[in-house]
Amino acid sequence: MHRPFVNEGIENLDPEAILHLDRAMRRARERVLGAGALSDPMWAVMVELANGIDGLSFEALEAGPLKHLGRTMLLGCLSNLQEAELVDGQKQAQGPLLSHIRITPLGRQKIELILNEALTILRR
Repeated sequence: MHRPFVNEGIENLDPEAILHLDRAMRRARERVLGAGALSDPMWAVMVELANGIDGLSFEALEAGPLKHLGRTMLLGCLSNLQEAELVDGQKQAQGPLLSHIRITPLGRQKIELILNEALTILRR
């Protein structure tokens, strides 16, 4: 499901550098997404959807990489992301839940903005 992560040198980061990177990413997510406590779960949803070629079904998200969020949190994140036009979901004809969710071009732009903001924070 995931492509392998290849970055020569990331293995050479010491624990302090990794913590600094994590802190920068969290701050960047909070600034760009402005979602408070939901920024981390929303980021997780966006990353999973951006990693797929054509999005994922709700069932795949719920049972797979985001099962730790639980159904209520996942639905809340998807609702917020869809309202912000960062994801697009198609509804099932026979049910109220989204059947397939894709990241939007704006969602991809927000991911890039978050990564750039994190780099800016790291350079300070």
